[in-house]
Amino acid sequence: MNKVKLQVRVQVKAGDRNYPFVSPAFAANRKIKPGVAIIRGKEVAVEQTLGYYLRYNQNGNRRLERVGTDTTAALNAMRRKEAALKAKSLGITVIEGSKEVARERTHLSDATAEYLAEIQKHKRPKTYDAYSHAINLFQRDARSSTWKTSDETA
Repeated sequence: MNKVKLQVRVQVKAGDRNYPFVSPAFAANRKIKPGVAIIRGKEVAVEQTLGYYLRYNQNGNRRLERVGTDTTAALNAMRRKEAALKAKSLGITVIEGSKEVARERTHLSDATAEYLAEIQKHKRPKTYDAYSHAINLFQRDARSSTWKTSDETA
């Protein structure tokens, strides 16, 4: 069975060695102690954690996946990855939704049109007029402001 190990990236120098990836310290309730890592078997306070990572094997290859800087989110990501790898080993098809959500984008014009249709359906005409005026001003300002690249400014 695939084991998922949670690691924390820190900037710690203990003795003559650097320890960029170490294990986080866990409390008795199995939650991560923020700002504490295990180095050489001892809990050591660290000044700054640079992020939490999952280390696991997938199809015979070692993977290292960044899961952010939040302790709760890192612990939840570890549990989800363990469940997904266990399900795959049992032959269950796993759909990982977080990557699919990032690909789907809604254009501003589509979102505002949908929003205004909802407002027109459920609010009074005066409210709809005020909301549509504010949204039109916002869209006009968004269209007029352009991002300048370093080539354009030079």
